[in-house]
Amino acid sequence: MGGYILVRLLFIVFIPLLAFAQCEDVKCLKAPSEIKLDGHERRESILTDLGPVTFRWSRSVDGLFSKTPQYAVREAASLVARLLRDNGERVQNDWDIVMLDEKLPPREVPIKLISNCHPGWMVPPGKIYLVAQRIISGCSGVREARTKIGDTLLTEVLVHEFAHGVEFHLLGNRQNPSVEEAEGFATWFSEMALKKREGTFAVSKKLLCQELEKSAVSFDSTAIGYTFASGVYHVVRRSKGARGVFEILNNMSKQGGNFTGHALKKLSITEAKLIKEIQKVFCS
Repeated sequence: MGGYILVRLLFIVFIPLLAFAQCEDVKCLKAPSEIKLDGHERRESILTDLGPVTFRWSRSVDGLFSKTPQYAVREAASLVARLLRDNGERVQNDWDIVMLDEKLPPREVPIKLISNCHPGWMVPPGKIYLVAQRIISGCSGVREARTKIGDTLLTEVLVHEFAHGVEFHLLGNRQNPSVEEAEGFATWFSEMALKKREGTFAVSKKLLCQELEKSAVSFDSTAIGYTFASGVYHVVRRSKGARGVFEILNNMSKQGGNFTGHALKKLSITEAKLIKEIQKVFCS
């Protein structure tokens, strides 16, 4: 029997066929602490400003970074906690992080995560999955081995994934049902936390501005799409500061609704005006 057998729950597959099975549903995604790593495993228990972290990775990916990966975990957590602290917020959580190599285990990771170029993903409240080679090269295949660029990219991805956990906390331990809002918040939060690295976001902003000048832009899973989704958060911050963003999320935890709806009310503007303000954010 050739090819791969797609299954939603691995235990329904006959044992002789298990070697060919791939998981399709996110339910079969194992916890970071349970995913098998090839080669010699490294494990660290790290106390960070966001709470304790259990971090596992394979020694095979050490050569992609000039510093040890756990350094990036501490740095990212510190950046996230500082932004929260400066705006009267605090998040403490237990974090379970694994960094895989590019040969993802097909029986432990859903197909849709294997087939795309995302460098990381997060499952609330604190499970974070990273793919080392994707952090370094994305979809380009170009490797920046053992350089500060690799270390910087790892920190940036970690900040983004930590931000998803922050949103979950601010929403009252509830996951935002809107992927666009969730990625928009994480992208905005990352830019604020990484403010000394403005160049990281400059290219996406420039490309987005060019698209906005030509036609309407909609959300997708590209860097431009994520940047576009962050626009409403930037507009609120320009008017009410970062605390204004966190206040809306806290209100959502009590009242429900979506971020854009709360933002329109808080800023007393129309949706058409909001779109114009978003364009100003990226094109002025």
